[in-house]
Amino acid sequence: MTGSVDWTLGGFGAAARGTYYGDVVQPGTVVANDIHTGRKTIFDLEARYQINRAIGVAIGGDNLFDTYPYRTPSAINSTGAGGFPYYSPFGYNGRYLYGRINLSW
Repeated sequence: MTGSVDWTLGGFGAAARGTYYGDVVQPGTVVANDIHTGRKTIFDLEARYQINRAIGVAIGGDNLFDTYPYRTPSAINSTGAGGFPYYSPFGYNGRYLYGRINLSW
């Protein structure tokens, strides 16, 4: 489920988004080895400014609060391939900050 707000006033703008993910199960070979991602909400935020008709700039962040799925138990994760379930719908890379320049012609 996603809720978002996009605001603009003159050359300024902002966007905020919250996305809720229900629990996702990565099935194991037996039910006891199923891995759950947990219920999580991810928040994104962006601020932007349109300098003129052709140039705009923005800064923002995805997953601002650095939310991760539950860790994979080490007893199940014997391959060393990763510490998080690979079925996670929102990934396991954590926070992502960015800057952007928009050019139009």
